[in-house]
Amino acid sequence: ARWGSPVVGGVLGGVGGEAGLEIAVNGVWLLMLLGSAGVVTSVPLLLFASATRRLPLTSVGLLQYLNPILQALVGIVILAEPMPLERWWGLGLIVIALGIFVTDALKSRRFSGS
Repeated sequence: ARWGSPVVGGVLGGVGGEAGLEIAVNGVWLLMLLGSAGVVTSVPLLLFASATRRLPLTSVGLLQYLNPILQALVGIVILAEPMPLERWWGLGLIVIALGIFVTDALKSRRFSGS
């Protein structure tokens, strides 16, 4: 795993020199963008993992339920995506699960004396 990137780079360089690569036609800018895609993807994930260690799990759970609801709202309201019946069912199940989660959190908070 340690030597994977240099080996892949060497193979791509060899193939590009002999047969030509379609990606080489698009220029250096695209190659730089593709090369940075791993960093652009992994940095937010690492920050999220770091934040979840510091937050209470109930906060992280609430965020995990809110994320698909917010994505659905963006799709429906802003992007005007079609919403077939099965998507509405899925969204309804998420909303029901969020209601159960919040109700349970409020009940346990009330009984614990906080």
